[in-house]
Amino acid sequence: MTSEAQLRHTLAHELAHHWQARSAAQLAVLWRSISPIRDPRRYGYGNLAEHQAEAAAFAVQFLLATAAGRDPSGEMATLDHYELLVPGTRTMARFFAMQPGFAGHPLRAVLTVGRAG
Repeated sequence: MTSEAQLRHTLAHELAHHWQARSAAQLAVLWRSISPIRDPRRYGYGNLAEHQAEAAAFAVQFLLATAAGRDPSGEMATLDHYELLVPGTRTMARFFAMQPGFAGHPLRAVLTVGRAG
């Protein structure tokens, strides 16, 4: 680990593996229409469990980075980029935004109902 951000991403990734083990059915429902990672050089390519954990980690990273909520349209454009890199990131961000820990997140309404609150 060379930075706090890298540690946070790794922790979110590993916690996602724990979630996979405990809530496989819930994750399967969330993952129904998610495309696989297309870039063979991207971590998680060809490995569903790693792909899901990466999407969860990217989603947490996005939600933490946008907690100040200064530019919703720019921040949603960032989420679009994450989604291109790791499909499923948007789905995970939406799911996490509905959880109590992100109840006050400024993008919660945009992520969950599609419009600013």
